[in-house]
Amino acid sequence: MHKTFFIATVLLASVLSGPSPAQTNSATEIEFWRSISNSTDSAEFEAYLKAYPSGQFTDLAKIRLSKLKPASPPDNTTASGATESGKIANDASLQSMNDRVRRESKNSDILNDRGNWYFKNKDFDKAIADYTKVVEIKPDSFAGFFNRGLAYQEKSEHLRAAADFSRAIERKSEEAVAWSSRGWSRFMADDTTGAITDFTKALELDRNNTGTRLNRGKAYTKQGDYVRALADYDRVIEVAPQSAHAHEMRGWTLVAVGRYEDGQRDLAKMASLGQPAYGIIHGFGCVDGWKKRIFAETIANCTALSFIDDRTLNTIRRRDALLSIGEYERAATAQRQIAPMMATDSYLRDDSREGTVEDRGLAALETGRLEYAKWIFATNNKQYSQDARSRVGLALVHLAENNPKAAIELLNEVMGFKGDQLGTLMVRGRAHMANKSPLDAVIDFSAVIEARPNDVEARVARGSAHLAGGATDKAKLDAQHAMNLNPRLAGIYELRAGIAEAEGDKELAVEQLGEALLRHRNSLSALKSRARLLTSLGQVQSARRDESQVEQLSHDLELALRASRRPWFGIIFYDVNAGEAKDVKGAVVKSQYEGPASHAGLEQGDVITSLDGRQIASGTEFATHATTLEIGKSVRIAYTRNGVENDALIAPASSDYERCNNRSDWAHVREACTISLKNDGLDTKTRSSALANRGGSFHEANLYAPAIADLTAAIELNPKNLGAVHKRGNAKAKSGDHIGAIVDFDTDIKALPNDQYAFADRGDSYRRLGQCETAISDFEAALKHEGSEGMSYS
Repeated sequence: MHKTFFIATVLLASVLSGPSPAQTNSATEIEFWRSISNSTDSAEFEAYLKAYPSGQFTDLAKIRLSKLKPASPPDNTTASGATESGKIANDASLQSMNDRVRRESKNSDILNDRGNWYFKNKDFDKAIADYTKVVEIKPDSFAGFFNRGLAYQEKSEHLRAAADFSRAIERKSEEAVAWSSRGWSRFMADDTTGAITDFTKALELDRNNTGTRLNRGKAYTKQGDYVRALADYDRVIEVAPQSAHAHEMRGWTLVAVGRYEDGQRDLAKMASLGQPAYGIIHGFGCVDGWKKRIFAETIANCTALSFIDDRTLNTIRRRDALLSIGEYERAATAQRQIAPMMATDSYLRDDSREGTVEDRGLAALETGRLEYAKWIFATNNKQYSQDARSRVGLALVHLAENNPKAAIELLNEVMGFKGDQLGTLMVRGRAHMANKSPLDAVIDFSAVIEARPNDVEARVARGSAHLAGGATDKAKLDAQHAMNLNPRLAGIYELRAGIAEAEGDKELAVEQLGEALLRHRNSLSALKSRARLLTSLGQVQSARRDESQVEQLSHDLELALRASRRPWFGIIFYDVNAGEAKDVKGAVVKSQYEGPASHAGLEQGDVITSLDGRQIASGTEFATHATTLEIGKSVRIAYTRNGVENDALIAPASSDYERCNNRSDWAHVREACTISLKNDGLDTKTRSSALANRGGSFHEANLYAPAIADLTAAIELNPKNLGAVHKRGNAKAKSGDHIGAIVDFDTDIKALPNDQYAFADRGDSYRRLGQCETAISDFEAALKHEGSEGMSYS
C-alpha cells in the first residue's frame, strides 16, 4: 500500500502513524522541536540542527530553514543556484512522477506524491492543482484537503486554507495538527476568536505542543487578553526555556501591560539567544507613546528608533504624531522622508503594518482620512460582533463627521460589552458635549474620575462640561485639581480662559489663552477663541494676526493630510546605475503591479527619465516627485525602451487602489475598491481592474449577483480584461447559469487557447449540463495544457 506523505507541520510529530520506538526514547528532542515548530526565527532551526544533526526532524528543519534563510550555494552551483547533479536528479524525479501520472491518472497516491514534490520545490499553484485532483478522485481524503490547505497557507490565501483545513477536520477530527493549522490561518485572516478556539481544541488533543500554545498566546495578545497570553507564554518558556520567540512575545506583552523591567529582561534574554533586539528602549517609547497618544514621547523615540530599525514605519508614526500636535512643517518634512522609503520598501505598504487593526484606524482618523478609518473599523466590526474598540473607532468617525447622536448610540451598545469601559466613557462624554448635553457628559467623566482620580484629561473634560452646564464653581475646582496634577497641559489653560470669560473677565481669558499657546503653539481652538475675544476688546490688529495663523495652519494641515494619501503608480524600480543602461540616467522598472503604469504600457526594463516635465535621475527622485502629484490627474512620463524614447500619459491612483489590488486579502478588497472607485478619478483600464477586483471579492463571499454586476461593468470598460471575463464565468456557473458561463469561457479560450483553467471550468459547466462527451474533451484539453499561463485568479 502506498504511504501518503504529509508536508510541513504534519511531519513534526508523525501524527498519523504515531512515533516509532526510536522516537519515543527522545522526549527532549521532541519537546525542543515542538517549541520551535511554528517559529519564524531561522536561528532556532539552526540550533536544532546543531543539537540533533541526525534527529527525527532534521529534514523538515532544513526545509523550514531554507524558506527562512536560504543557504549559500556550493561551489559547483549553476547560475540558477542549484547544484548540477541535484538539478538533474530533481528533474528525473519529476519526470518519473509525470510518467506515472500519465499511466495512472486516477491514482490519488501518485498525484499526492507529485503535489508534495511541487510543494517542496515551492511551485504551490501546481501543488494545489494536484491536491485538487486528489480530492476529486477521493473525496474522503484527509491528506488531499490538508496538504492543499498548507499550499494555500504558503500563498497567504488564508481563507481558502482555513476552508480546506475544515474539510480535513470533518474527515479526521482527532488530528491536532489540522486544528492547529486552521487556527493559524484564522489568526492570519484576523479571526482571532476562531483561532483561539482552534488552538484550544488542538491543545486538548496534544497538550504538550508548545508551538500551538505559543500561537494561542499570540492570538490572545492580538485580542488584548494579556493575562491569558502571558499564561501561555509562561508555560511555553517553562517547557522550552531556550525559545527566543517565546521570550520575544512575552517581553512585548509585558511592555504592553506596563511591566517594562520584566519586558526588558525577556527581550534581553531573546537577544542572548541569538535574536537581535535593536533599540529596545526607544522601541518601548515609540510603541507605547503611540498607543497612549503621548505624542512628544512618540516623536522623540520614533525618531531615534528610525535610525536603528524599521525606519519607514517609525517615520510614519513620527509624522502622524507631529500632525496630532499641529507641527505641520515638521510633519511635511517627515512625509518627504517617507516617500523614497516607500519606493524601495516593498515590505511596507502605506501604514498597513502600524500595530493592530484598530491602531491603524486611529492613525487614519487622527490624520483626517475619515473614509479609510471608517473602512477599517467597519470591516473589523463585521468580523467581531462584540469588538469594543472597532465600535468606539466608528463612534469617533461619527464625531468627526458631526454626528454625535449616532456616536452615542454606538457607545451605548459598547457599554454592554465586557472589559474596561473607561475609554468608552471618555468618548461618550465628548459625544454628549458635542450633542449639547453637558449634564450627561459630567456623569460619564465623573465615572472615569472615580476609577482614576489622577486622570488629568478627565478632570479637564469634566470641568469643561460643568462650565457648559453653568456650574462655574465646580469647573474651577476641576481646573485647580488638574493644575496640581500637571501644570504643563494646554487644555487646563483653555478651561481657565473659559471660566474667566464666563465671569466677564475677557482680559484674563486672553492671558490664559496665551498660556495655553505657550504650551501648544498651534492649538486651533485656542487661536480661534483668542481672536474672537481680541476682536470684542477692540484689538483688531492682534485678532487678525491670530486669524491669519489659523488660516495658515488650516492650509498646512490640508497639505499634510493630502500628503498622507499618496499617489500610486504600481512600480517597483531601482536606480539605473544598478541596471544595464549605463549611459542613461533614470529609474529602471524592476517589476510592477497591475495598475496605472502597466495599463499605460510600461514594461519591466523601461528606464523612466522624466515625470510631469521634471527630469528624473534616480528612483529616489521619482518617488519624491511623485508625492507632489494629484491623484487621478494625468501626467506625462518619458521613458526609454531598448534605447528608443517613448512617453505615456498616466493618471496615478491612490494607496487605496493599491489595497484594492491586493487579491491575497479578499476580506478587505471590497471596501478598498469602493473607496478608490469613489475618490481616485481612475483611468478606464484601472477602473475596470478595480471593478473586477471588487467583483472578485463578492465572488469569494458567495455573493454572485453583485459579483456578476461588477464584473460586467469591468468588461464593458475594458473588453480585454480576460481575468474579469473568466471570473464572471465562474460566478455565473456558481449561480447555476452554466450556459452563460460557457459563453464567457469561450471568450477566454478564444483569446488564450492554452488556458488550462478555462478548459477545466468550461468542461465542468458542460458536465453539469449533461454534455459529458464535450466535457471530457475539455478536461483532456486542460490536461494537455497543464502548466500553461491562464487568466484565472480564483
